[in-house]
Amino acid sequence: MSYLNEAFSLYLSRFHHILFITLVIGLPLQFGEYFLTVFVFVFFDYLGLTLIGTIGMFIVAGVGVILIQIPYIWIASHSIINEEVDLRYALLLFIKCFVPIGFLSTLYLTGVLPGTLLLIVPGIIFLTFAIFYPYVKIIDNLKGKKAIKKMFEISKNHCIQMILILIVFISANMLIWFGLSWTTMQFTTDLITFIILRMLLNVFMVPLFVFVMTLHYYEWSPQSFTRLET
Repeated sequence: MSYLNEAFSLYLSRFHHILFITLVIGLPLQFGEYFLTVFVFVFFDYLGLTLIGTIGMFIVAGVGVILIQIPYIWIASHSIINEEVDLRYALLLFIKCFVPIGFLSTLYLTGVLPGTLLLIVPGIIFLTFAIFYPYVKIIDNLKGKKAIKKMFEISKNHCIQMILILIVFISANMLIWFGLSWTTMQFTTDLITFIILRMLLNVFMVPLFVFVMTLHYYEWSPQSFTRLET
């Protein structure tokens, strides 16, 4: 709970930065992700490959959630060490990391299902790699074998803790969405309204998740943050 309290405090202190990133990156990316998930599902469903379309839809959605974290990780990591946040650099960082993080996250998430079907452990490893990679890339500035080694070390020691954090945030997101959608249904059933509300909930929940994860990352690998200090 102390991590959540500290994360929420940092979240509020940087809310103006979060709001800017949300308007410039978060919402446009959410719209793009929504249309791409629909396209992937409809395309494969048309070919009679509904299961593949469903899996592809979840992979695209997962990659979207990972990509949207990029500028928030930069904001959170600098907030923790009390450094000023350069929003221009956060935007440039998003552009710079969009392709490598998006590509590798797609590979890791694609490996989750077959890895889980073969053995549970490989699936979990692929999932933790997908979640940790943007933090290793942005905070440690690692890639290739060094990034894999770093992710494996963190996953080996903190995998269960990370999965629990993920479960808590997914559950909280679902509960909030249930209450929000039920309340909205009392006034309107317009699909566009529900889509926009869903996107707004996601883009404001994701930064809080990032702040919590970054605080834990700071505990798990404090030496990583020395690179960020001026």
